[in-house]
Amino acid sequence: KPVRVYKKGLKRDSQGSYIELSFITPEIGRKWQSLIEELERQTWWNIRINPNPNQNEVLRLARRLLEGEGLFVKKNPSFLQVDKAVKVIPDKTWEEESFNQVKDVFSKQTGYQLIIG
Repeated sequence: KPVRVYKKGLKRDSQGSYIELSFITPEIGRKWQSLIEELERQTWWNIRINPNPNQNEVLRLARRLLEGEGLFVKKNPSFLQVDKAVKVIPDKTWEEESFNQVKDVFSKQTGYQLIIG
């Protein structure tokens, strides 16, 4: 499938053992819930999605997408976990259409929003 699993591991809690899959964000992992449920049926393992996002990869993706469109930031993007967003500060005026394209791609790849702060 066109989604990357960043990490997988065997975990254990009070309910027993399970496999934990880490995606760029749990929101992206949940998009594949039906496939994960099918894997559970086939393997007889409980499979869970890591509830924590890969913050470093989310920030790297934001910067890579922006710079790919010639949109540069004054300082490193800020990760806003509660808001499910990444805040960026443009180094100069950005073309709105280019930023909107990046926002759309970023949202599809992370489930998070890219905002100007």
